[in-house]
Amino acid sequence: MFNWKDYLLFSEKLLDIEDTNPNSNPNDENKDSQNSDVKEAIYRTICSRSYYSIFKEIEDFFKENNLPYNPKREYKGSHDKLITFLEEESQELGECLRELQGLRVKADYYRHPPLIKRSAERAVKLAHKAFNAFEKSKKQFLSRKRSQNANYHSYRRKKR
Repeated sequence: MFNWKDYLLFSEKLLDIEDTNPNSNPNDENKDSQNSDVKEAIYRTICSRSYYSIFKEIEDFFKENNLPYNPKREYKGSHDKLITFLEEESQELGECLRELQGLRVKADYYRHPPLIKRSAERAVKLAHKAFNAFEKSKKQFLSRKRSQNANYHSYRRKKR
């Protein structure tokens, strides 16, 4: 089974090697342009994978534990639904995911402006912060399920 956190580890490794370009040719006049393009591709990949590392970890946790996440506010899609719910339930986690989602959308959908190293470093830092916040929030999410189940069972007993 794939560990979603490996996307974050991969992103960190990409940050470490972003200054090297195995496809560069020292005699190539377009070398600087190629290096710049490869670096930007690396930064975009880091932003995207950092987001998905934590998003998929949280999404799978909710699915595996049969936990509903229905936000009180409106949302636009499946990603926004989970993030909006998290903003309501765990502010730190929700804020991290919202910012990571913004970086991921810029990386995956918009050519301009170019992404810079600072954005990639921010994405990795936010993903780590989100993983830490998620670890702290897991018990809260699971205890809510237990209390909902307890209320359901006590209700059923009273009706009998």
